[in-house]
Amino acid sequence: MNLLQGLLQEELENSQNRIHAYRKGLAALPQGALYRRFIRGRPYWYIERRNHGKVVNQYVGVDVPKSEIDKFEKAKQERANYRKAMALLRRQVAVLERAVDSLARKERKNREK
Repeated sequence: MNLLQGLLQEELENSQNRIHAYRKGLAALPQGALYRRFIRGRPYWYIERRNHGKVVNQYVGVDVPKSEIDKFEKAKQERANYRKAMALLRRQVAVLERAVDSLARKERKNREK
């Protein structure tokens, strides 16, 4: 394995490890989104999440502490940031995999000569 192939392989592994860490971070966030529904002029709070492919609404209550609302808003932002970073990393992993495979094929071809 040449130097360039080693560097690309190392970067590929680092990117895959970061994706794994981001997945763990996503799993640690509270699931679902907190939202308010007005029924007959009164606010009712719900958490909307997916359960086995179905959307489930869980009633939370009439009064929700500001800290709980902030927690879900922060989680929503973090979730978006994780997903954006993971999308970039997945594209990077695809490019790196192609580059490593291409170099490996060239190396095999040179050995056969």
